Amino acid sequence: MSNFPNIDELLSRKEPLDAELQPYIEKDKIWTILRHPLVFGVPYMEPMNAFYNAQLKAKKERIKECLENKAWSSFFFMHERPYRLSKFLEVRHLMSDEEYWSNLGSLWSDSENIWQFEKILPTLLAKQTGRDFFMNEEEKKFLNNLPDQFIIYRGHQKRNKKGYSWTLSYWTANWFAQRFNHKNWGVAEAIVNKKDIIGVLLGRNEYEVVVSPDHLKIKNSKKINRCDWIEEIFQKAKTKFRLKQSCHGVWHWEKVEKNALILAKKTGADKLVCQLFALIHDSHRENDDDDPEHGLRASKWAEELFEAGCLKINQDQLKKLVEACKYHNDGRTSQDPTIGVCWDADRLDLPRVGINPEARYFSTEAAKELIWKV
Repeated sequence: MSNFPNIDELLSRKEPLDAELQPYIEKDKIWTILRHPLVFGVPYMEPMNAFYNAQLKAKKERIKECLENKAWSSFFFMHERPYRLSKFLEVRHLMSDEEYWSNLGSLWSDSENIWQFEKILPTLLAKQTGRDFFMNEEEKKFLNNLPDQFIIYRGHQKRNKKGYSWTLSYWTANWFAQRFNHKNWGVAEAIVNKKDIIGVLLGRNEYEVVVSPDHLKIKNSKKINRCDWIEEIFQKAKTKFRLKQSCHGVWHWEKVEKNALILAKKTGADKLVCQLFALIHDSHRENDDDDPEHGLRASKWAEELFEAGCLKINQDQLKKLVEACKYHNDGRTSQDPTIGVCWDADRLDLPRVGINPEARYFSTEAAKELIWKV
């Protein structure tokens, strides 16, 4: 599209919308939208007709060149995102095995509407030759380093609990489940065998796992039953938390809580302290990025709760809780099993922020063994 006309000149030109684009104008609840496979206008604005028309013409010329030269990636990405996989279906028979799988991997990672192709997915993924190219070298290495069995998650609404797209990150699954504010949402959980994985895609820090649901035993993640006074602490923590849609928020606390209870059972750590740590440690964050004092603020709040009689623990338990909260973000390890479990339970959920958990940063052998398994 190097010969694309001057933008200012296009925006000053008045002309009718190209006849090819006109059927793709639709009314939304808020505005009018142009949603053509090659040209999107969100919202559609009539004074931009010349720009839309020029964009259509330039893209069609470029697409013709791409098809002649078999420049598949450029061909697909000339189209707007919802239509790219459809175009893959049209030309898949023209590609080599390597081109087929490498382009399918790129489009899958980019797509927001895989679910619309669920009927054709078994056929698309059944092709065996060249499947190794579905992932890049980094992704292949990552998959190779995963244990033989591990836990994956899928955020879903009522209609799409089963599917091919899963994630290693509980936070990511929660985000996908709730992003459209549907009422009937949930997070499904499954144990998968590495040998059944089609691929792991890391391009968007979503830790996406592609696998046929036929290989999975799917269940809903269970809520933890808390005693009344711990539930009260949880509710108090939520009122203290300032951030919305945060990767350090309630979803993260609940995952750390689950991790902590599993680790405490395996190590003999103080279950009560570990559970309180999960619900308190990030409650006083003021941003999602660099907030070095948030652990200190959480530890001081724990002391205030104790003084007010809200924590049904003794002085020794409080001391461990305070230390765990205060230093949980400093990268330390601990010989104390309770403090170690607190920090390990938190670090097992690092994939939510795009960080791979590493065994050298864990305090307990139990956590090292359970990386990607909880």
